[in-house]
Amino acid sequence: PVTPNLSKCYHIQHTMAFGNFYHQVAQGKTSDAEMMLENSLFGLPQGSAMVTYGAQNTFQAAPAILDQRGYTTAAFHGDVPSFWNRDATYKSWGYQYFFSSQYYKIKPNYSVGYGLKDKIFFKDASQYLQQLPQPFYAKLITLTNHYPYLLDKPNISFPATKTGDKTVDPYVQTAHYLDQAFAEFMSYLQRSGLLKNTMVVVYGDHYGISNNHRPAIEQ
Repeated sequence: PVTPNLSKCYHIQHTMAFGNFYHQVAQGKTSDAEMMLENSLFGLPQGSAMVTYGAQNTFQAAPAILDQRGYTTAAFHGDVPSFWNRDATYKSWGYQYFFSSQYYKIKPNYSVGYGLKDKIFFKDASQYLQQLPQPFYAKLITLTNHYPYLLDKPNISFPATKTGDKTVDPYVQTAHYLDQAFAEFMSYLQRSGLLKNTMVVVYGDHYGISNNHRPAIEQ
């Protein structure tokens, strides 16, 4: 199996899973998904709502609502804070803290594709989670299982598919790596005692591989 740990989590008695879903983002992609997650609002037909209106509109967002109810709110992402205008938008949404790329250990081999590798990201983010006053609401955005699906050889522990498409073939390898990172993070939550008081929500923000690669996807 490509994602044995996510599958294990899926089958746990107390897990609620929703399989009847479809792609609902436009050009904003990840930012559109965040807009839906935090505000129950769709993105724009063109462009990104977070970029265009993130710092201008008044939002009734989940972080702000939870903040009013005594929660500490924090977002974690291993990319630069300005991408998708997150640094400004997160303030509008009521996030108290945003732990972007500048908060993590950075070495040349720590990042791949759009930013920090998932295992390093989860490990470093966990140190900040421990210091957040409880109760807290935390959103962690991973990057490794994202186009262009790059991974260095020491972290590859799964065979690539053999379609000949350089985008499609390494996809399962980055998905497997993400699965391992997720297992390590869940193990941390359990060891720290946080898991017994925590609801963990996992979602994919947008489609994986675009339809430009349909022949290889079909294989």
